[in-house]
Amino acid sequence: ALLAAVFAVSGAALVRLPDLGELLWGAADNRLGYRNLGLWARDRFEDGAVIGGLQSGALAYYAPRLEIVNLDGVVNEDAYWALRRRRLLDYIRAREVRYLIGWKDNIWMMANQSRGFSSNDWVHRRRIKGFRSWGFEWQLYEVLYPGREDMAKRPGWKKRARPPAEAAAAAP
Repeated sequence: ALLAAVFAVSGAALVRLPDLGELLWGAADNRLGYRNLGLWARDRFEDGAVIGGLQSGALAYYAPRLEIVNLDGVVNEDAYWALRRRRLLDYIRAREVRYLIGWKDNIWMMANQSRGFSSNDWVHRRRIKGFRSWGFEWQLYEVLYPGREDMAKRPGWKKRARPPAEAAAAAP
């Protein structure tokens, strides 16, 4: 009976979810999916920039010239153990992640899973405008590395990004 209840609840949840195309591409409705985030990142960061995030699959797909670090532990065992040990910030710095992208709740969770976190560990740079996913606004944070002046010389924000319409036309 318990197994039947689990399947019933799971099935009901799946019926309410958008289809795979909406999840990955979000083309029909810019409130859904992660495609817009991937295109945005692709056009705004220099090749080789190291970006960390929780929902990172489509980000890596649409921005293949960036180094995307999965921080939710779903496909990255090292991140999983860092989360379990509340050492996520240590892991982020060990991977030399320069920017974090996520919803406010994602960023809060990353801070909460980082023992000894302080407001001087990363700084909010901007709210990502023009699209949301499921009503949530994306945020961009920069990870700070006290005493590491070399980090400012690593690939980062492009000086001039392509206009959004041109970026959408160039999408895979």
